Formats: sequence, structure tokens, C-alpha cells
Amino acid sequence: MAFLSVLSSHRTENCAPEEVTIMVHASRLAVQAITALLVQTLMLPMPGNPNASQLVHQPRDKALLQSK
Repeated sequence: MAFLSVLSSHRTENCAPEEVTIMVHASRLAVQAITALLVQTLMLPMPGNPNASQLVHQPRDKALLQSK
């Protein structure tokens, strides 16, 4: 929830350029952190443990059925 609160921070019109730069940087870091957490949930057999798991991969294209 803390990462989401960074993304929804209220921006005022009278912000100094330095403050806008800091807010954009904080938003970028929050998006990176949320993405990393979501990617870790896609690991099997132990979600969140990159040493003992690997990412689940589901190809978009179905394999072509070969006739015998």
C-alpha cells in the first residue's frame, strides 16, 4: 500500500522543478518495486524465492498439433 500511496501523491501547481523531479523519481521507483513484487509471485514451486524457483511461462501461441 505504501508504494501505491507514492503513485497517488497530490501534485500542486506551485511545485519547484526540483520537487517535480523528486516526485517523478519516487513514482518510477514505486512502479519498479510493484513490478518486482508481482513478478516474484509468478515463480514456481516456491513463490518469492528466486533461488529455488523459476518463472512460470505460458506461451501465447498454442502448439501446432502434428498428425501422425
